[in-house]
Amino acid sequence: MKIVQANKLTDEYNLVNINVGDLIKDEIENNTPLGLSVKDILEKGQLIPNATIIGLIRNGIEAYPPSTVFLFDGFSRTAVEAQALNTLLAETSRGENLIIEIVIENVKIQSGNSADGDNETNKEHSSRDTSKTFYGNEYDILNYYADRYIIHKISGIGTSNEVFERICMIIETSQR
Repeated sequence: MKIVQANKLTDEYNLVNINVGDLIKDEIENNTPLGLSVKDILEKGQLIPNATIIGLIRNGIEAYPPSTVFLFDGFSRTAVEAQALNTLLAETSRGENLIIEIVIENVKIQSGNSADGDNETNKEHSSRDTSKTFYGNEYDILNYYADRYIIHKISGIGTSNEVFERICMIIETSQR
């Protein structure tokens, strides 16, 4: 759902999507010094340090004029990164953040029958808020932003168009 919403938002509001994964891939493919460093880190199975990620974000932001509005996809994952992003946005004369949390409550997912027709495989699985998958410790980030901005929470339940309409309502209300 995340990528669908990111693509719709960039199209609807003429945003530039800054995706950390894409930035990493581009730096590695272009054999930049930063890309070579990141490649070495990844080949060793290590996590990319915050300072390196911030460097990637800085390069992505500085490639556009100050009037550009960004959608940060997959960033920030920690409160330290969120703080660094705010500092970076201030240093590069960028505007304010709009924080939207898409909440997916515990959803029951029914799995289908196995190939041999064994009905015992029909089990309910509970999934937690998917933001944990992308952000690790989501509460640190939300607490960091809650102290500085209004966090707009919307339900992530429904069709992609329904979720998109909820996001658009928040964006359009905040622009007034």
